[in-house]
Amino acid sequence: MKAKYSKAPAERVVKDIRRATRKQYSADDLKAGAAKVKKLVNGRFETEISIEAAKFYADGLGKETEADMVNEIEIGLFTAKPGRGTFNSKDVLYKHRHKITSGPQKIRIVTSKRPLFAGVDPYNKYIDRNSDDNIVDVSGP
Repeated sequence: MKAKYSKAPAERVVKDIRRATRKQYSADDLKAGAAKVKKLVNGRFETEISIEAAKFYADGLGKETEADMVNEIEIGLFTAKPGRGTFNSKDVLYKHRHKITSGPQKIRIVTSKRPLFAGVDPYNKYIDRNSDDNIVDVSGP
C-alpha cells in the first residue's frame, strides 16, 4: 500500500517563498564626512562632524525607493579606530544617539580629550549601503 502525498504543502511553500521575496526591506546610506576639532579656551575639545543620511526601501525585485529618514543613530568619537588592532572601551570618548534625518547635517560634540576618529553608526548596527564610510579621521589642532 503506497502512501498518498498531497501537493498542497509544496505549493504552500512556493507561495510563501514568493510572498517573502516580494516583501520590501530597508537600507540606510549613512556617511561621515569631514570631522574637525578645535581646542576651546577651557581646555576641552569641540568636534564638528558632517553627516549625510538617506533611507531606501527595496522590493524583492530590487526596485529602490528613497524615503525620509528620522532615526536615533549612534555617533561616536574615538582615540583609536573601532574594529582595528587593539581597540577597546578606553578608546571611546563619546558614544550617544542623535536624531539623524535625511540629507546633510552637522553635529557638534565637546569632549575632555582630543578625538582622532569620528563616526556615525560606528559599530554598523544598521543595514548600510557602504559601512566603510561611517568613520573618518578627525582633522585640526
